[in-house]
Amino acid sequence: MSMNQDLTGKLYFEVKVLRLVLGGYLYTMKVPEKVYILMDALKYNAINDFWVGLDDILEEGVYRWADDDSLLIDNAVNSSWPWFAINQPDNLGNEDCIEYSKSIYPVNDISCSLLFRFICELEL
Repeated sequence: MSMNQDLTGKLYFEVKVLRLVLGGYLYTMKVPEKVYILMDALKYNAINDFWVGLDDILEEGVYRWADDDSLLIDNAVNSSWPWFAINQPDNLGNEDCIEYSKSIYPVNDISCSLLFRFICELEL
């Protein structure tokens, strides 16, 4: 896991291009262990919001993982994947990207045009 140290953050689309250059992908949280690893890694970090490798850009309500384009548990969002915050995702104002947020806990859909830090997974 490699955390970006850019204080200004990046747009979601910038990160998707950058990951191609680096040969990795945005951090995915497909299994509970990866959520706990992220929570532990960010526990003492002052930054609250990070991009997660999950979005519904191609089709509203159909969430795809950044690492292999697979669907989020057949998109049974709140019933099978418990990591969305209460009443999320809500697509308020066309929110297609997903952030990990310590203040909302743990993930939330949000506009892709915001600047956040990111965590990139690299295959070794």
